Amino acid sequence: MRSAGLLALAAAAVSLAPPAVQAQDDLREFSSFAPAASAPPRGTPVDPLVWERISRPPDRFGPRSLTEADQALLAAARQADWRVAIDLVKRG
Repeated sequence: MRSAGLLALAAAAVSLAPPAVQAQDDLREFSSFAPAASAPPRGTPVDPLVWERISRPPDRFGPRSLTEADQALLAAARQADWRVAIDLVKRG
């Protein structure tokens, strides 16, 4: 009796399983006329500012001084003046 219930449960689980991969999902289908995607070339140049930020040592991560716009945004947020805060964020 119990094995019949397990068999019914297994049959239901199989019927709910997702279908096998369709041909449209198989990238090899287009291999005869579409070139394979290549990896980006190694050693691509990096912007000097980005490289400086990536490669700087941790002791140079100190706190950043806030601009006047940052201070105004923080002041508006502390006062819960959300319209002013949103305008400041939109202005950048």
